[in-house]
Order: sequence, then C-alpha cells, then structure tokens
Amino acid sequence: MSNELAGDLRRGIDRRELELHFQPKVRAADLRVVGCEALVRWRHPEWGLLGPSAFLGVAEAEQMIGEITSEVIRMSMLASAHWRRNGWEGGLSVNLSAVDLNDSGLPDRIRTLADDADADLDAVTFEISEDFVLAGGCDPAPVIAELASVAGALSLDDFGAGATSLAHLCDLEIDEIKLDRSLVSRVESSAKSRIVIDSIIEMAHRIGLTVVAEGIESRRCAEFLRTTGCDELQGFFFGRPVPDPEFTVFGGEPALAA
Repeated sequence: MSNELAGDLRRGIDRRELELHFQPKVRAADLRVVGCEALVRWRHPEWGLLGPSAFLGVAEAEQMIGEITSEVIRMSMLASAHWRRNGWEGGLSVNLSAVDLNDSGLPDRIRTLADDADADLDAVTFEISEDFVLAGGCDPAPVIAELASVAGALSLDDFGAGATSLAHLCDLEIDEIKLDRSLVSRVESSAKSRIVIDSIIEMAHRIGLTVVAEGIESRRCAEFLRTTGCDELQGFFFGRPVPDPEFTVFGGEPALAA
C-alpha cells in the first residue's frame, strides 16, 4: 500500500490535488477572529479527502516533504493575498517541519512564492516544530534567524509536549509559543495542569512572547485560558478546519461555536 500511496502522492502533487483547510484563531479578549491556521489535505481521486496523518509519513520517507511544503506555502500565499484584496487583514499561520528547516533554500523559496502571489509576508506566521529545536543535530538559532528575516512572525508549535524551556527560547528569534493540545486538554480535569499553563503564560509574557492555545473543545476550557491571559485561542469549540471559500473571512467572520 505504501508504494502505491507514494506513487499516487507524487502524481497528486504534480496534479495539484493537495488543498488547504483553514481553522480560525480568535483573540481571547473579545473572541473575534484574528487569523487562521492553514492545514493541508489531499483529495485523492479514489479515496476522497485524506488528512495529513494518512500521507505525510510516506511523504517524509520518500523525500517529498519539501515539495508538499512548497505547495502549501504557494496556496497559503494566494489565499492570504486574496483575503487582503477583499478587505480582511487577519493573519495566516503555516506549519514547517524539521525536514523543511534543514533546507537552506527555504527562505528564498518563501520570498519567491510570496512575490508571485503578491502576498504580504508580514501577515504570515510560520509555525516551527518543537522537534527541530530539540533534535540536537545542529544549532537551530541560525536557521530560525534566517527564517525570521522572511516571516511576519515565528511560532514554536506544540509547546509543552517536549522539553523546550522558556530559558531556551530566550536564545531564539521566536515571537509566539503555541500550547500543545495535550496540555490544554487536561485543563478541566487537572488542577496541576491549570497551574502549569498559568505559569507558562505569565513567564512567556514577561519575555515578550505571544501565547496561543490550541485544541480547545469546551467553553470551560476557553474561559480558563481567557482568565489566565492567553492571547489567542484555537480549537473545535471555535470552529473546525474548513476549505476556502467556506472560510468566508472577507466581508465578515466565520461563525463561532461559542
């Protein structure tokens, strides 16, 4: 199956069968939509819509991650430029993997794709895998610094799932941390998790970082994170990922589950 899937994926990339779904991010202070995260999907001609877990492992094994990333960035730039032309100036977050961050040509490729789409990179946040920071194979600071010269902002994704410390982040050009859903999901059942999250948010703010929480699925969880001072919220409670044009940000805002 993996060989068949790899061949299909190669053809799918060439035929532009990949598409993006967008999940809203809301400002905690007033629950207004201020951005979204671009999430890749593959519309397989026989098997229908596939999530990333169905094909990214094969893509990494077959060294296709770079091509997928380029296609995701291309589509993201086009979407962001389109929304801005239609009056919406929210931010767009795009994920980068550890494989992507070992590609020295990535910053120039990002610039080219943004120029081709007439997109404003100041509106784009690139989410960096915590795995890359923790890998230990190379010093991540120079790579992150180069990427920071391109992006509007850089976010450390899945914070709290690994062993990255806030002290470590002081050495990196990071603008934002994104609390991992495994930590956020325990808010309702664990007093210790609430204390940990509260401490992380306080310390992050003291060193000038924005904090985003993902994986929010209930009002109680959302309200706790609002009271702790978390800056932005994301999760099924506020909206599931949907394709453009269902994500009708221009001329209004997506409906919130709240």
